[in-house]
Amino acid sequence: MAERFSRFPGGIEPVSEGPGRIPTAGGFQPIAARVPREDAVFVDVGSRKIDANVSRDGVPIGALPIDRDRFQDFFGGKPAVTHKVVSQSVAPGTPIPVGSKVDLVLAEPRQIPIGVVAGVHLELQDLTIGEVFEDFVADNVDVRRVLARVEDPDHLTPQDENIIKAAFAQQDVDVGDEAGRDAAAAFQTLKAAFVFGQ
Repeated sequence: MAERFSRFPGGIEPVSEGPGRIPTAGGFQPIAARVPREDAVFVDVGSRKIDANVSRDGVPIGALPIDRDRFQDFFGGKPAVTHKVVSQSVAPGTPIPVGSKVDLVLAEPRQIPIGVVAGVHLELQDLTIGEVFEDFVADNVDVRRVLARVEDPDHLTPQDENIIKAAFAQQDVDVGDEAGRDAAAAFQTLKAAFVFGQ
């Protein structure tokens, strides 16, 4: 029998058992005592095993057995190469049925030009995501706090804009009022580096 869970950033928890109550480690507590999460998504979790149908160029890709000892001997101590999804055929957040086909494009994003992200600062569009991350984001605690908190340049406070502009000034890059060189473009550039460069 399938159980229903509520998925939210940071974890999964069971949906309410009984009217007005939710299960906890110590029993049940009233729903009113629970912190509301507007972005909760309900997920049905069952006992049936689901195998991923992964293919490349129409050819199925199966799982291969790995010799763990030899794998560790070869890769142990080497830096990890992280590939991330840079685009997908179904828009993020779109509900789709189980078994639907989704085409993913993965890349090692630190090596690609940051200009592939729309709306970045024109003076930096030929730099790689890794270069922008290292120069503007990696060691700037204030910038990282802004980027972690703000999703859209329209939500930047005047103080946030000053932090972004200061980071660009330290690298001798102007941020003005012209489209493509304004605070919104500067934010978009650093946000892309923050998301893909880590």
